[in-house]
Amino acid sequence: MGYNPYNHLQTGATQENILQAARAMAHNGMLDMGYRSIDLDDGWQGPRNARGNLTPNMRFSCGIGRLAQFLHKA
Repeated sequence: MGYNPYNHLQTGATQENILQAARAMAHNGMLDMGYRSIDLDDGWQGPRNARGNLTPNMRFSCGIGRLAQFLHKA
């Protein structure tokens, strides 16, 4: 099972929202109940660059890769 911030934040998710959700999952028993993922399926991306690649949204200042690394360690 997982948490999807899109359900209540739409595309307004921020790095801090995601970190708060991860901390809550770790401290309120959700992990023990089987929650294992945060599904950030939309809103993390910014515009495409000149090569057509997605760039991070500035609401994710560390970048989606570093955020994912942090979450996997938590």
